[in-house]
Amino acid sequence: MSKYFTSDWHFSHRGIIDFSKRPFDNIEQMDDTIINNVLATVRDGDEIYFLGDLTWNHTTAERFFRQLPDKVQFHWILGNHEKGWQRYKRNCSSISYMKEVKINKHPVILCHYPMLTWNKSHYNSWHLFGHHHYKSHGWRHVEKMSKGKMLNVNVEFNDYQMWSESQIEKYMEKQKNNWDFIEKKDKKKK
Repeated sequence: MSKYFTSDWHFSHRGIIDFSKRPFDNIEQMDDTIINNVLATVRDGDEIYFLGDLTWNHTTAERFFRQLPDKVQFHWILGNHEKGWQRYKRNCSSISYMKEVKINKHPVILCHYPMLTWNKSHYNSWHLFGHHHYKSHGWRHVEKMSKGKMLNVNVEFNDYQMWSESQIEKYMEKQKNNWDFIEKKDKKKK
């Protein structure tokens, strides 16, 4: 069983192609690429943690959920473009605004939005988020502010693929400690 993390698919959102300089000629090409990449990756028993902004067109989202294997769990962390999300409750293993999971026993905080601090950040926990888009207003500023063990899992930053647990682990190994990390020093009894 594998866990995958992703966000900001924006199915059928024509404006996102221009806004984020997505390399697609039209929304059909964008939607098909994302759906095909997901379906080519997941297997029975896998979990997808989707960190918000699924669709602007319910027909495309319904097509995605029909094609998603029944034994794949879809955990939806709601974002700011989720009009009508209630209609997908039956397709989701969980729906929330924030969630804590583990990647190989390491705590990971999931939210659509980036946070300066998060649960256990002072213990060097990880934070995965979305919301900010490639080439969008302020994206460079967000990258500069994203210090420590945090990662934007928007599909635009991973060639329209989901992030695997091993990709996230490799990424986090290279990141500096969180700014609020408190190192515990061994206290030897005298």
